[in-house]
Amino acid sequence: MGKCKKISAEGRPYAGSIAAVAATVAAGLVLQLTVGGIDYTWLRWPANIFAGLVLVLLISTLAINRHGLLFRWLSGLPLAVTLIAAITLLGIIMGLTPQADAGNLPEGTMARLGFTSMTTSWPFALLYAFILLSLGCATARRMIPPGKGDLAFYLNHLGLWLLLFSAGMGAADIERYKMQVPLGETQWRVQDAGRVTELPVAIHLNDFQIEQYPSKVAVARLSSGSFLPEGKPVYIEADSRAAARIFRWEIAVEKYLHHAVPACDTLYIEAVMPASSPAAYVRAVETNTGEVICGWISAGNSAQQGRILELDPDHALVMMPPEPKKYISDIDVSTLNGRKAHARLEVNKPLHIGHWTMYQYGYDTRAGRMSGYSVIELVYDPWIVPVYIGILMLAAGSVGLILSGAKAKRDRK
Repeated sequence: MGKCKKISAEGRPYAGSIAAVAATVAAGLVLQLTVGGIDYTWLRWPANIFAGLVLVLLISTLAINRHGLLFRWLSGLPLAVTLIAAITLLGIIMGLTPQADAGNLPEGTMARLGFTSMTTSWPFALLYAFILLSLGCATARRMIPPGKGDLAFYLNHLGLWLLLFSAGMGAADIERYKMQVPLGETQWRVQDAGRVTELPVAIHLNDFQIEQYPSKVAVARLSSGSFLPEGKPVYIEADSRAAARIFRWEIAVEKYLHHAVPACDTLYIEAVMPASSPAAYVRAVETNTGEVICGWISAGNSAQQGRILELDPDHALVMMPPEPKKYISDIDVSTLNGRKAHARLEVNKPLHIGHWTMYQYGYDTRAGRMSGYSVIELVYDPWIVPVYIGILMLAAGSVGLILSGAKAKRDRK
């Protein structure tokens, strides 16, 4: 008889890791189906700090027996690669699946499995905790004993651990508010879950401006309110002096005023003022009869009535309300701890002051350029500083690893 070969863990290094990670995901799916998604509010300060201390204590305890099988497995490359592959797979599912708020989940299998609210699902949370444990063990394994040339490794791995911990465990401490600030006034109160909350930050709205795209002209069917051709309506840029054929008419914009007020029933004049509205003098030619119809049309606003140009009893030329290009809030901000800042707040150009980040969120869309207030979103994130520190450590460690690799390559030559 032949000799039986003993299959060691080293012979199949990924089998155990794949099995453990698959079991973790399976356990998460079972929890998701039985108890639903995770409510992270229980991880608010100081619970998240306590959870972090427990995790660090667990890593330290495992590191005492650094040659033990469990610690070597947790800190090994096969488990790290498997965890990265698993979390990447969940990330791909998240990217391909529309995400919804925890309180507004859709029906269906994907929602029940937690894939439509991935970051609050059990599979994601368990993999996240597993990654923190594995990354912490890998860092501790390299630090015992510490090496003189391992500074880049420490910065890289400790920075990544700090970044992941702060961004994940700190999510429960993030607070979001939407503040409606009247023009020329100072506001520090918000409506939060039906009650008035006073914040330790005040905003004074000095000015509010809206830049708009030129209006568009279309042919509307008056009986249905639809635009022609139905299903694929054609719109003409009002300021381009362009011409287009829509249904039975050749349409041309002969004059466009972005800021206009009516001088009389048949004439608009240019006037840059809050109550002004886009208007255009248009010409329509009926292609079958050659009939020419000319006149003014206007988008109108809350201060002046819009105007249409009838082409026949069931069709008319109309001007669409202009779409906003950008809106800007000129604000002064002050906090209870004495910090002050001035900013021109725009979409995608937030203001950072202390732990607060302020975003331009909205305005009175019915009033448009005459909006008497601006809506500003305030996000309080006390963990943003540790996140930035983790990013800087990760970047510094990555640069150090690149430089040390290049030096080692030169030395080998």
